[in-house]
Amino acid sequence: MTTDALLAQSALDLLTSSAHTLVIEGPSYHQHTRPGRGATDSSEGEVDAR
Repeated sequence: MTTDALLAQSALDLLTSSAHTLVIEGPSYHQHTRPGRGATDSSEGEVDAR
């Protein structure tokens, strides 16, 4: 392991050791507000293949 990789892993360990997991359920608001899509678009779960 290189020094950079070791430092990066150490930084991630410090950040995640005291992190909390937040689970948010329900439809994504972000998907409905993307440019080019209507706010009433009900295509929940579709994958955009662009």
